[in-house]
Amino acid sequence: MKKNRLYAAMAAVVLLAAGCTDKIGDGTELENPEELNGQKCYLTVNIATGTSGGFTKAGSSNGEGDQYLEEIKGLKEDEINDVNIFLFEVPASITENDKLLKTLNADLTTDIDIAGHGYVGNLNETPNGGSEAYHDKADVVVTLKDPLGDNESKTYQVLTIVNAGSSLTNYTKLSQLRDATFDKAWTGGASDLASYTNFVMSTHQMKGNTAESTVELSKNNTSEGNPAHTTVYVERLAARVDLKVAENLSSSSRTDGTFAVTRYLPVNLWTGNTYMFKQVSPSVTSWTGAIPAVDAVYSDGEYKYLGDEIWNNTGNGTGTFNYVLDPQTRTKTATQTDNFNNNNFSYTNHFISNTTTLDPTNGAWKDVSVLTGSQYTSGDFTPILYTRENTTAYDQQKNGFSTGVIFESTFTPGEGFGVSLYSDGVISSGRTNLPQDKSFFVANHLGTDGHHVKVNYADVKTIAAMAFVNIEDMSKPLYEGFMDGSWLSNGPDLTTLESIVDKMQESNPVEAAFKAYLKGVFDGADESTFDDIKGLLNYNSFVADAKYSNLTQDDQSDQAYAGILYENYEVSYYLGGKSYYKFWIRHDDNQNPNLMSVMEFAIVRNNVYQLSVTGVRDLGDPLPFTPGKDDPNNPDESDELKISVEIYVKNWVNRLNDNIIL
Repeated sequence: MKKNRLYAAMAAVVLLAAGCTDKIGDGTELENPEELNGQKCYLTVNIATGTSGGFTKAGSSNGEGDQYLEEIKGLKEDEINDVNIFLFEVPASITENDKLLKTLNADLTTDIDIAGHGYVGNLNETPNGGSEAYHDKADVVVTLKDPLGDNESKTYQVLTIVNAGSSLTNYTKLSQLRDATFDKAWTGGASDLASYTNFVMSTHQMKGNTAESTVELSKNNTSEGNPAHTTVYVERLAARVDLKVAENLSSSSRTDGTFAVTRYLPVNLWTGNTYMFKQVSPSVTSWTGAIPAVDAVYSDGEYKYLGDEIWNNTGNGTGTFNYVLDPQTRTKTATQTDNFNNNNFSYTNHFISNTTTLDPTNGAWKDVSVLTGSQYTSGDFTPILYTRENTTAYDQQKNGFSTGVIFESTFTPGEGFGVSLYSDGVISSGRTNLPQDKSFFVANHLGTDGHHVKVNYADVKTIAAMAFVNIEDMSKPLYEGFMDGSWLSNGPDLTTLESIVDKMQESNPVEAAFKAYLKGVFDGADESTFDDIKGLLNYNSFVADAKYSNLTQDDQSDQAYAGILYENYEVSYYLGGKSYYKFWIRHDDNQNPNLMSVMEFAIVRNNVYQLSVTGVRDLGDPLPFTPGKDDPNNPDESDELKISVEIYVKNWVNRLNDNIIL
């Protein structure tokens, strides 16, 4: 039993015992002067952990159903350090079941008052104790706005906020409380997850649990020995991401080397406000249904505040689905390109091109080695981060909005790996051509069968030289002339050289640029001027031309050079054999790799997203954010998936993203 903390797991049972007093149980005067105004009722708050049977999400993406995750020793996810209790009355017009939901979601002409509020803090101190079933208990004073008469009894609905950090006395109306946003989901936070404390939690309507969260108060409950009782469930506003990476990554398409995931970087961690109580949209009947308007009508049995999350696919993209809403879900739209580019949205590690965090030399990247032997590893998974709710409309599930992880892998060449290298009039291919740092270039080349294939190159010069492959009459002296400027004194005439240039391949932009440059040198030349231009018909003069000078690295950083090569010439420069894979975290996978759906890519409160990286299909991108390829407006769904990730999402809620193939 934990003696010094109050713990609440995914669902915490709050039992309230009521009576009236001017002081809390140990005789201490009330902490808050405002509590002196109104009738004060003594309550005992008992908190239990590990309650099963009810969850908040629509369903598990891996088909395993809801899964509750146990507390991880050393983390403070379940600690309760302070509690705010809010009471309100059900209007007489609401007589049917689900009174809490119906009252909370009522569109009434007269706003409902907060009938009572209580707060207790400093629960990190040793509380009064309690049975193991409830872990601990503490005393709280609830002050009623309207005192109870001698023979009066009232039933109140109860809402609870845990770990807000202070007494929340500024809410006087139910409408204020239900629409409240909070600017934090925890306190603190650094590289060590144990530094995250005071996870903010709030009431939710337990799925599958019909018990009303109520407390009945009357003068009959004025003594401590005659308490009233209620049950309230709370869930965290935060979500968590866990990771495991297979030691021996599989690769279905590469047999010429091995891959190892070495580092990772979480991106698009939402840092904006969060609704204090979960909100959902009206349902749609297609998994590509647009997010309903703000004034859309909810169907019978559907609720905005504390409503169930719905994801019921009946086939072919039809069924019933709704959106979990964060305060800016509707404002995250693809038309806001300026917001992407100017980083106006509230994200940590925003996936946009001018974010220096994405640079692989930045210290924000984490070594995969930290997962091994972590004290927080539970089963095969290690928690790596906490984040906040982050949702968008289905068609706005963009790389600039959705939370994800970029993985870095290192390719180690095997016996079958080789790179093409031009040297001294000859293009050779072999593993011995690979630079000592394992860096190499990849670009398209037209194969003998007429199809483009990816070819490994030792340098950019070789890419250009490959434009002459398979040209009849091409010889070593001609290669030395075009590539090195070493023309023989009795070399070919102008017509012959022009004919060879006309036959050059244009398999990639480097070849095309070299060919265009050479043809430009020939323009207006004839035999009488041939000797004057001959010194320009070579690779060195080509890359010295201002139009093509960016093909040489000069004083640029490796990362800047790699970006220029890809953006302008479709050349992937794999520095040290490293490549990068973007993985956008799925909340509800529709199992259709070519079509996004409602809530497919999202982060929702109180979920644990477990990412299991099992393999890579091929080399990834040359940079974490590759100019000319990556764009924050790119859709999250892609047919270029090269990473195998199994994703599981469970309760705490867990959603497993597994078989991640990089």
